[in-house]
Amino acid sequence: MACDTPANCREVHLLRLSDSTCSLAHSLAGMSGCVGVVSWGGVSGRVLVPMRECGVFLWGRVVVVEFFAGLIADESDVVTWAREREAEGWHGLNISDHLASNGQSYPHLLVTLAQVAAVTETVKVTSGYANTLIRNPVDFAHAAMTLQQASGGRFEAGLGAGWAQEEAHYMGIDFPDGPGRARRFEEAARIVSEVLRTGGCHFSGEFHTAALDDVRIDVDAPPPFVVAVGGPWTCANVAPLADRVEVVPNAVALRSGTLNLAGWADGTPERIKQLVGWVKDANPDAAIGIGCFAAAGDNPAVESISRVFGDGPLSGMAGEPAAVADTLHRFSELGIDRCLVMGLVPGTYETLAHELL
Repeated sequence: MACDTPANCREVHLLRLSDSTCSLAHSLAGMSGCVGVVSWGGVSGRVLVPMRECGVFLWGRVVVVEFFAGLIADESDVVTWAREREAEGWHGLNISDHLASNGQSYPHLLVTLAQVAAVTETVKVTSGYANTLIRNPVDFAHAAMTLQQASGGRFEAGLGAGWAQEEAHYMGIDFPDGPGRARRFEEAARIVSEVLRTGGCHFSGEFHTAALDDVRIDVDAPPPFVVAVGGPWTCANVAPLADRVEVVPNAVALRSGTLNLAGWADGTPERIKQLVGWVKDANPDAAIGIGCFAAAGDNPAVESISRVFGDGPLSGMAGEPAAVADTLHRFSELGIDRCLVMGLVPGTYETLAHELL
């Protein structure tokens, strides 16, 4: 793979050479391909060479990747969970937005984000993703700016279309079909983007209206706006509104209104590349991430989940920690610079942290 292919491939000063690393420099010089993993400034990267030795410094290219840990179900002690993940070195903590789905209950999105922001110090905090079926976009944008202030500038405002039909039933609202959810999402994203950028928004659409002059909060900068997209229409119409985009290569697993875990594992590298291309066509400056369910460690449930995932393209997301970590790092070769890891069994985050961070 050429060094200048991925959008997240950057030339950087990697490390100062010591006696123990001089041999590494000589062994890497002149090679090509992905040869290892480094970490600098708290961010992981896969080394891409050719490398070159310049005096006592080793220079080369790395693909920068952030790894976020996702709270995807009810956690008896959110405070401890957040502190442990920060101590392990995860770059960000992601909170899902559900009421109850697939037999699991979830903590309230905004309350949990405030908890996590209050008990952490350096880790990024994000909503992944605020559900536009049940969240008013003006209210969410207002909450996002408040969370940006409360977190000391560490919040990212993530917004998604919503997919769980049962939650619409719980809320007593209609569950639109796929195209309807996409259009509703685009309108909400347009409002949130405008409010975050300017403090106000006047909009009237098919699903949403807004008549807000100014609700700006005293922050140095508004939170980055993040959206999740899984098809050509949302790539073309929603991605341009955001600072960062998460691609969902297996969105078909959600279109029925329920989560098909086996279908989730069917996202192919070709599909990921296609989505990355669509996003870059619509928003060349957008950073691009991906979310993945994962199961790692010696928990007996890991083997069961591995069987559910089968032998498809993402089958490597369940198994030995080193193998799962390698699968996650390989997303960087597809132009991905952030992986949201959603641990399905206890111990996943702890064991993966040793391999990833």
